Amino acid sequence: METIVKEVTRTLYYGEEPITVTSLARFDKETGEEVPDDNLDQETIKKSDAIYRKKHHLIEPEAITEFRQKFGIALEELADLLSIDSFDLDLIETGAFPSDKQNLILKSVIENPEPFKEYWSVRSA
Repeated sequence: METIVKEVTRTLYYGEEPITVTSLARFDKETGEEVPDDNLDQETIKKSDAIYRKKHHLIEPEAITEFRQKFGIALEELADLLSIDSFDLDLIETGAFPSDKQNLILKSVIENPEPFKEYWSVRSA
């Protein structure tokens, strides 16, 4: 089967909240029917998630990873310091949406790391 990739506009729902995104999808060249493409579908979900995160001011997973790398802190250590379950933090760092409380804690520390730097330098010494 010969296929082509075209831009499409889709609406994904987060609960009852619609998020509309333009992304790529694969189609059968002969019939014009959409055919499954896991990679393109994942890209659509990533785009939609990014829009939802921005709209709701949610922490970006990459920000957590960069923060941990910058300070050389393990996920479990950061979770312990912030009183967030390490399983939850792992999920958030890999793309799950944080709760309001988790988001507030993570954004507070990552956007203002000075107090954390002082605490971490004393604790890790």
